[in-house]
Order: sequence, then C-alpha cells, then structure tokens
Amino acid sequence: MKDFFKYVFASITGYIILMVLFVFLGIAFLFSLAMSSQKQVTVNPHTVLKVTLSGEIVERKKEDPFRELPLFADNRILIQGMTELITMVDKAADDPNIDGIYLQSGAFSAGFATCDEIRNALERFKSTGKYIYAYGAYYSQKGYYIASVADSVFMNPMGGVDLRGLSSEQIFFKNALEKMDVEVNIIKHGKYKSAVEPFFRENNSEENKQQLSVLLQGIWEVFLDKVSASRGISKDQLNAYASEAMLFKEQALNLQYNLVDGLKYTDQMEALLLAQQGKGKNSEVDVVEISEYKHAESAKNKRISSRDKVVVIYGSGGIDVGDTDGIVSGELAETIRKVRKDKNVKAVVFRVNSPGGSAYGSEQIWREMKLLGEKVPVVVSMGDVAASGGYYIACVADTILAGKATITGSIGIYGSFMTFGKTFEKLGVTFDRVKTHELADIMSGTRSMQPAEKAMLQAYIERGYDTFVTRCADGRGMDYEGIDSIGQGRVWTGIDAKRVGLVDGFGGLHEAIETAAEMANLEEYRLQELPHLKTFMERLMEDLQMEAGNALLRLRFGDEWEVYKKLRLLKQQEGVQARMPFDLEIN
Repeated sequence: MKDFFKYVFASITGYIILMVLFVFLGIAFLFSLAMSSQKQVTVNPHTVLKVTLSGEIVERKKEDPFRELPLFADNRILIQGMTELITMVDKAADDPNIDGIYLQSGAFSAGFATCDEIRNALERFKSTGKYIYAYGAYYSQKGYYIASVADSVFMNPMGGVDLRGLSSEQIFFKNALEKMDVEVNIIKHGKYKSAVEPFFRENNSEENKQQLSVLLQGIWEVFLDKVSASRGISKDQLNAYASEAMLFKEQALNLQYNLVDGLKYTDQMEALLLAQQGKGKNSEVDVVEISEYKHAESAKNKRISSRDKVVVIYGSGGIDVGDTDGIVSGELAETIRKVRKDKNVKAVVFRVNSPGGSAYGSEQIWREMKLLGEKVPVVVSMGDVAASGGYYIACVADTILAGKATITGSIGIYGSFMTFGKTFEKLGVTFDRVKTHELADIMSGTRSMQPAEKAMLQAYIERGYDTFVTRCADGRGMDYEGIDSIGQGRVWTGIDAKRVGLVDGFGGLHEAIETAAEMANLEEYRLQELPHLKTFMERLMEDLQMEAGNALLRLRFGDEWEVYKKLRLLKQQEGVQARMPFDLEIN
C-alpha cells in the first residue's frame, strides 16, 4: 500500500509538471509565431501611411502579450501609444517613399493634450509638402480636432461630426455613504481641492464649478483656435455650429458649413488614393499601417557614434495608488538615481502625465529630481495632466513645457479616512479596547474620529501644504506668497499656467527633447527611454492576474464597475494625498 501511494503521488506530480511544461511551450510557440511576423518591411515609392485613431491612446504603449497571440488578437481593446504614433509620423516625414498620410479617425479615448501632440506631429509632416487625407464615418470632437489639420477632410455620407462643445460630469456618493452610516473624514488645505467633494457633498462647490468652467473654456479655446485656422471657419461660426449639436443634423450641412470637404464611401476614398498615386481603378493602393511601418528601415538610419545620451524618463499614472500601470515612487526614484550616476547622460527629459497621489511618494521623487538637476539640464514635458503630486515632482526642473490643453497646478494636499463606527453600531457589533496611551488607537476605523484627532491631522496637513508650496517656490524662483496665491488646490490649463508662472512655455515631448539637447549643447546624441518596458513574459504573467481579477469584479458589479473603482480608489488613498481635485472626463 505504501508503494501504491508513492507511485500515485509521483504520477500526479509528473502530470502537473508535464502540464505546466506544455503550457509554457505553447505560449512560447504562439509567441514565436507572433514574432516571426515582425520581419523588416519594404516600403514602395509613393506609399501612403495609414494612421488609424481608435481604441485607447495612452502615453506609452506597453507590451500586450495577448494581442501578439493569434487566438486573442481580435478580442482585445486596441491600445495605441502616443509616442509610437508620433515617432512613426515623424519617421514618415523624412521617408522619400511615403507621399502622404491616410488618417482614419474613429471612436477613441485620449486626453486633449495627447490629441494636441498628435496633431502637432501631423502639422510637422504636412510642412514637408506631403499631403494628408482624413476620413471618418464618425468624428468625435477630439477626432475632428486632429483631422482638421488634413488637406482634405472627408466623411461617410451616413456619418456625422459630433460638434457640441465640452462637458464634464462628476459623481457624488454622500447620500449612499450616509445610508450605510459610513463616515468619511476629510482634512485638506486649499479651497479648490475638491477631490473629496463627492464623499461629503451632493454637488460641486462654487469654487469647483468656477475652476471647471475655466478649464473647459480654456480647452475649448485651444480647439477653436486650431480648427478655425485649419478650416477657415471663424470662431463665432464654430460656436454657432456647436450650439446646433451637429451630430444630429443632416450630413449635407457639414459640407455646407465647410466642416468637411466631401461625402464619400470607402471605395470612393480608395479611388481617390489610387488617383493620387497615378494608378488605375483595378490596382491596389500602396498603403502601410503603422504596425507594419515600425519594422521598416528608417530614412535616418545612420549609426550615431556619440556616447552622449539624452534620457527620457516617463512618470505616468497615479503615484503609489496601487495601479500596476501607475507610478511606484520607489521604483521611479531608483530609475532617476541610476540616470544621475550615468556619466554618459548629458540631459534629461522628465515626461510627467500624472494626477498625483501619495505626498510621501511625491517627496521621494522630488528629492531624486533635485539631485539629478544639479548634474545635468532637466526639462519637464507635461502630458494630459501634471497636477498636484504630478506638479510636485515636476517643479524642480530647469524648464517646464506644457501643452496648451494640459491640466496642471492643483498645489494642495488632503487626507481622507473612512470610519465605520456607526455602521457597526447599526449591525449590533460592539468594540472594547485597552490602551497603554491616550492616543494609542488614533485613526481607528471602528469608531468616529474625535475633534482632537481631527485637529492633529489638520496641523499635519498644514505642514504638508507648507512643504509643497516651499518646494514649488524654490523650483520656480518665486516667493511663498506668490505660489500660495495660485495654489489652494486650484487647477490650470497650460495657457493659464504659463500666465501665472507655473510653466515656461508650450510644447510636447518632441519640443522638450530638442530643448534638452540644446541646453546641453548637443548636436549628436543617442536617445534612451526609461523605465524599460517590461518583457513579454513579465507582461503576460501580470496580464493574466489582472484579467482574472478584473473579469471577476466586472462580473460581480456589472454596470456599477466604474462606481466601485472610485470607491476602491478612496480606500487606497487613505493617508495624505497630493492629488488632482477631481477625475476629469471631458466629453
């Protein structure tokens, strides 16, 4: 019997090991199939680069293991990297075999500053004398903003332009939390610091309404300026058209108002491209997708012999908020430290796209950035948002560049702590405690907070705000009172931020790299991007865990998934936060 169990257990163990081996061999095989398709692409003369805007456009595209595998490729939300899009457009501008761009604008998710950087790249391409044709069945406002740069904008005869102005909607949980007898204790500094308003108000405060209105109007002005210049339509006319909610109007009105240059079906667009290439209707359009074009040889393929480096360090996402795609302060600080010790690094661009987060984490990153700035020139490039903790880690740079539609500022901090004393009381659950010191149970979640505790925490927050303002004042060469007057948690668009002295100029990542190289007196240099993107296997294992967890939560919460995420974020944020005053979604 003993031998029987020994052989059974050995067989089971061997079976498990064999199954694991088969799984990894299968993954490796599928990965090799995906990689084998990434051969160098040859681009024929007079080719058109096809740029498709759809899915979610993020700052920097990370490896998506499932997308590379044939079984999953068609079932994933498309993720595109802004940096990759811009790099390919700039590459095409220098490629003698690329004559033009065919821009297809569908429904996609991206911030306005991201859209602005893509549009600027297309403007650089167009300035070389090459053409851009835009086509869409449906143009969102962001999609139309980008498409308006084209030489000609075409729309499907059954399509529409969603021109209607900007709006932003906030969600409030106060009444729901009260029904559950959950107490949310808020301690903050800054009358505009409204991140926690959803948990103790039923609507926006007057201060938040004011700053939201200014933000939306500022971003809308950026939209009007560029669309008006590209399309030859006055701002007053564009505002009048937006008031009509153009998506629901007859398609012919878009042509009449000069919002588009023609109504065409896809086959008619193909005929137009064939004519542009001097081909007959029975020919094929020479077109290359960005996903293929990145494997094509670059026109600027000369080997750079210089050992000098300009390093781009990316800081994207919330700071220490538990998001796997966010900023982990310890890891980012270590990356900055390594860059500082690299003697070949002559300049640094710090790309910040963050609403902030942990005040402690922000301070650790700030410290490393300050030390780095003592060795090499540092230029900050702000993305869609660089607010609160995102501004904290940026303020020490030599030069700060932002997009006109960037959301920044929000100099202020807050703390939020949930207590469940009344909830437990309603449930009939009681607690008793024994203490060695009076404040041994401070911050206990099982009872209501006492006034003395709140007073202590308010003093703690005030000291944190004082440190934040001091950091900004030192970094920007301003006095404390000057920063405090534009602080108080208020957010600003890039345009207003320049006016009040929070940023130095306008520009995206492209301009920031040029500025950094110029500050370091570099004519030739190698570009390095950090942190390094995770390997295929690292992303695969991470994705498997994330997909399983999120799938179960989505199944459990259904349509309330987004609400759950916001409540979960509140719990993760317990402690002192330097975070933007709201999650801004602009429609």
